Amino acid sequence: MDVVQPIYDGGATKVQKELSRREADVKRAELDVSLSKLEETVQDVYFALLLLEKRDEQMKLQEDMLERNIKTLRVLSQEG
Repeated sequence: MDVVQPIYDGGATKVQKELSRREADVKRAELDVSLSKLEETVQDVYFALLLLEKRDEQMKLQEDMLERNIKTLRVLSQEG
């Protein structure tokens, strides 16, 4: 069995470790950007849903008002 252990590699190991660290930093930054975009999308959808709920409430109120007006007009038309 032969054992090979480099005594001096010209700094290649140090450079490789630094390169790996920087690649990990870049991937982490890319993930942070992706997460920020996702959070923004979720917020946009959330507020769009809130807006739709408010519009639905307004539509129901208008519908109720129109139904009351129709009933009033029917009574008035029956009374002559």
